[in-house]
Amino acid sequence: MPDDGLLDATLVPGIGPLGRIPRLVAAMRGTLGTISDTVELRAPWLELHYDRPLPMHVDGDIAVLEPPSARFEVIPKAISVVVPRPASA
Repeated sequence: MPDDGLLDATLVPGIGPLGRIPRLVAAMRGTLGTISDTVELRAPWLELHYDRPLPMHVDGDIAVLEPPSARFEVIPKAISVVVPRPASA
């Protein structure tokens, strides 16, 4: 839910190019969390600590985080999001 105040994150271990293909397909299907060593979480914030540059994807954009840490958090009501109403059952 775009307004639940929680950050949805998927953590994937370092893998080679061939291991990325099935994970990309799974991400597009919404099943990435079912692959072993992949961790899905929901939280109001996420803080990572690491000792070397950390490659990542954010909404399809490639980025590199520099040590020693990075914090991601949801800021309630920071933006307005328009979504369709859920279908009636």
